[in-house]
Amino acid sequence: MLKIEIHADQVRSFNGKDGKTYRMQAGYVHTLGPDGRPQPHPVRAEWFLNRDEQAPAPGAYLLAPSSIYVDRGGRLSIAPKLVPAPVK
Repeated sequence: MLKIEIHADQVRSFNGKDGKTYRMQAGYVHTLGPDGRPQPHPVRAEWFLNRDEQAPAPGAYLLAPSSIYVDRGGRLSIAPKLVPAPVK
């Protein structure tokens, strides 16, 4: 599973062309290289929060397996769902 770090207050809001307000969460994703080994540094990424979804508190999270699904067009998609990472 991918590890994602959330730092303090990394949510931004903006208004879309449709007049709706959207919120995006930023975090740092610990990715793997082509050889399957962890990259030396996490990469900053953003994803949409659902309208009623609370922004996660700062901390370490894992991307839940239920985040990955096949959409109605038959494409592999991701809707990030974060679960707290176990404390080591």
